[in-house]
Amino acid sequence: ESWRMDPPVNGSFRKAAKEIQHKGYSFDVGTVFNYSILIATADENLYKNHDKFNMRRFLPKEHPLYQAEMDSSIDPLQGRTNYPIFGGGTHVCLGKAFA
Repeated sequence: ESWRMDPPVNGSFRKAAKEIQHKGYSFDVGTVFNYSILIATADENLYKNHDKFNMRRFLPKEHPLYQAEMDSSIDPLQGRTNYPIFGGGTHVCLGKAFA
């Protein structure tokens, strides 16, 4: 939760390796995209009360401190490996498997 609220990396860049069509827009090969982890982890549609620290937000349902009203609907096990600060592809963080 502390990484969600204050990620150690604010975002990163990716370059399109092929032409991309998305929501009616076309992007050529070589287009550089910037993605913001700060914006993604503050999405109110994914994280209720995103501006409040809640250590229970990612607890699995079987955990004794789990509270249904705090459920983020994000699988905590999946989130550990897909969290954007770990990067991806050839530049993936070496510590990703230890999270």
